[in-house]
Amino acid sequence: PLLDYQRTAAAALASFSLNEENKSKLVRQGGLSTMLQVCMYEDIECCRDATFAVANIADSMDLQSDIVRQGGIEIITDVGKRDDARVQRDVARAFSCLSVSEDVKSTIVIKGGLETLFKLARSLDIACQRYATLALSNLCSSSENKQRIVE
Repeated sequence: PLLDYQRTAAAALASFSLNEENKSKLVRQGGLSTMLQVCMYEDIECCRDATFAVANIADSMDLQSDIVRQGGIEIITDVGKRDDARVQRDVARAFSCLSVSEDVKSTIVIKGGLETLFKLARSLDIACQRYATLALSNLCSSSENKQRIVE
């Protein structure tokens, strides 16, 4: 029964994160930390919904610093190593959004995001490949990251 409640809550967060106004409310009222915790759950349905919600939050430039501040880069880096295509796609989508911000680019590289992005770029899922490649391309636009990426 607890798992059913967790799945329902994760699905609700994913649904709630689709609306731009709701995204801000979710973050301001502490929902982002919950989403990031749920990303690490073993249950794949919970993880999928939470990763989807985090990717939706990452799509809002004004909320990206909240993701970084709450350790989201490290979490999505770890979650991206899972073998589930939907999780990988949303991790790649989150990185493609986060990598647009100059402030976040170096954090992605420093926190180990490159290894995950290279793995995602080799995914069998075309959308995952596209998002991961976009993120890598965005990271390359920063001169300080180019050397690290080539290494």
